[in-house]
Amino acid sequence: MSIPKILAVEDELYMFKLYQETLGKGRFEVIVRDNWAEADEILKKEDISLVLLDIGLPGMDGIQILKKIRSEKPELPIIMVTAYGTKDRILEATKHNISDFIVKPFKIPVLREKISRILKIQE
Repeated sequence: MSIPKILAVEDELYMFKLYQETLGKGRFEVIVRDNWAEADEILKKEDISLVLLDIGLPGMDGIQILKKIRSEKPELPIIMVTAYGTKDRILEATKHNISDFIVKPFKIPVLREKISRILKIQE
């Protein structure tokens, strides 16, 4: 069985390292990009199992990216990540069929459990 590939779209350097060092330890292959153009290229080339998508990205924000992903890959699991867990933003994301969301700061075991649960459902 192949290792699931996770695409994380995140602009904060500490989160880049966190995802790669804590999720990429044999359980998952983690690819991190900080903008939509690069993330879109990965989605076109790689067999991505799940996306971790930050809501608060500069330029094109996470909700706009979510809409673009949904237009091309409606069944791809997406976990929205936010430091600004306002009800309005999360409600907007849920309208576009997100799999789950998590608010920063979060505990890595909680994120791993969410990812594992979602990927198990996808099987």
